[in-house]
Amino acid sequence: MAPGRSGLGLGYLLYIVCIMLWVLAIFLAPLLAESPPLRPAAGLIYGVCSGVCHQNPDRSLHLWGQPMAVCARCTFIYLGVLLSSSAFPILRLTRPPRIRYLFAAAAPLVLDAGSQLLGLRESTNTIRAVTGLVFGLTLALYVAPEAEETFSQLAGRTRRLLAIRC
Repeated sequence: MAPGRSGLGLGYLLYIVCIMLWVLAIFLAPLLAESPPLRPAAGLIYGVCSGVCHQNPDRSLHLWGQPMAVCARCTFIYLGVLLSSSAFPILRLTRPPRIRYLFAAAAPLVLDAGSQLLGLRESTNTIRAVTGLVFGLTLALYVAPEAEETFSQLAGRTRRLLAIRC
C-alpha cells in the first residue's frame, strides 16, 4: 500500500476476498469430495491446487475423512497470509519490514523441509503447520501492499473500460 493509505480501498478488499475464497476452497474440497454429486467441484479444486502443492495425503490434514486440497504447510501458509493481510490496515505499515525478517521467518520452514528432504529426519504435520503459519504471517507483510496496488490498478482499469463501453 502506498504510504499513508488506510488499506481499506477497493483493491485491498478485492485482495482479501480472493485470499478468503482460496482458503475457503482448501477447506471446502474435502467436504465436496464426500458428496457424490459435488465430487466434480472437489476435483476442480484439487486440480487447481495441484499446481501449487504436492498434495501428499500423509503430509496433509484431513477433514471429513478426506485430505485437504493442499498439505498442512501450505494450508497454514495461506491461513497466515489471510490473517496477517486482514490485520494489515491495523498495523499501518508504510513500507514492508526489512527483508531479513522474511528470511528469518522462512528459516524454520526451510530447515524443516530441507532436513526431511535430505532424509535426516521426519517432520510432523504440527511442525509443518507451525512453520507454515510463521512464514505466512510474515509473507503477507510483503505481499499485501503489492497485491493491494495491483488490485487497485485492475479495478481502476475495469471501471474505465466499463465507462467507455456504456
